[in-house]
Amino acid sequence: MTDAATGGAVRVPALAPGDRAPNLTLPDLGGRTRKLYLEVTGGPVVVVTVPDPLSGPGRVALDGLARRAGQFRQAGAHCFVLTRRPPADPDVLGALVWIDPYGDAMALFRPSREDGEPSIASAAVLDANQRLVAIFPAESYGDPVAEAARLAETLAAAMTAGAHDLDRPAPVLVLPRLLPSGLCDRLAARGAGQPVQDPDTVRDVAQRLGARLGNEIRRVFQFRPVLRFDPFRIVDAATTAAARGATEEQPRRRFVVLVGLGAGNPGVAFPEFGPHVYRLEKGAAAAFSCELLYRPDAGSGTAAPVLATALAEPQSQA
Repeated sequence: MTDAATGGAVRVPALAPGDRAPNLTLPDLGGRTRKLYLEVTGGPVVVVTVPDPLSGPGRVALDGLARRAGQFRQAGAHCFVLTRRPPADPDVLGALVWIDPYGDAMALFRPSREDGEPSIASAAVLDANQRLVAIFPAESYGDPVAEAARLAETLAAAMTAGAHDLDRPAPVLVLPRLLPSGLCDRLAARGAGQPVQDPDTVRDVAQRLGARLGNEIRRVFQFRPVLRFDPFRIVDAATTAAARGATEEQPRRRFVVLVGLGAGNPGVAFPEFGPHVYRLEKGAAAAFSCELLYRPDAGSGTAAPVLATALAEPQSQA
């Protein structure tokens, strides 16, 4: 890139601790476009940046990554390599390798040296919310990947600790008594994995959820576009895997909505924000952005039916 005013190159500033990494979108070694937020599912994120993967500090960093692949895997860390050309032995790295020919993504993880030039190689650690914790440049650390491994283990240990007073609450609305007890019982009796198709039941649920949720979302988020419910379905919180509400096939989804139906003390956790679980009493709903990674939690039950849907923008009528 160039600066029109000066004619000089524009430097992408490196991330500082606390900055959230953007949703990096780059091709992998097979040419497939990958997006950072769709590749991570909670846990620390390690980004090893090596403009030259075949010699010098870049090669040293990749050798260190290969030696510690098991250590990162045990910590539940997601590892990525940013580079301009393929490494000699990518299969031993235990990481997703992204090709960044123009270097804009790498610049985020290459802090300036004393001479003003960017670091020649580095290892960075992000938390589960994709916020930078630290960058270890090769110029300052003989083994930057070892430093990253120690920090990733520390973050992983903290994430497995028991729930405590929230210091990083997820941005989620938890609203009590949206559905009456009798309607919850009717829905739970359908069993997990079943869609809600009876017209009268669909109408009852949509009317009771819609009026309250619409007002709350407008008040809290000042989000006013017209939203419609995706089909309602019953899921089992005990067997539903972590996911995000937004998908490539459903780009118009804006909010996930989960409603507790009474059995099993279900809830929802957000792995990017810690181990805390937001419990859903019978008839209570949780609504949150489709961008967030969420994991239904069964609580004390072996089965915990939950009503699930999403609020989506309708297709344009134009």
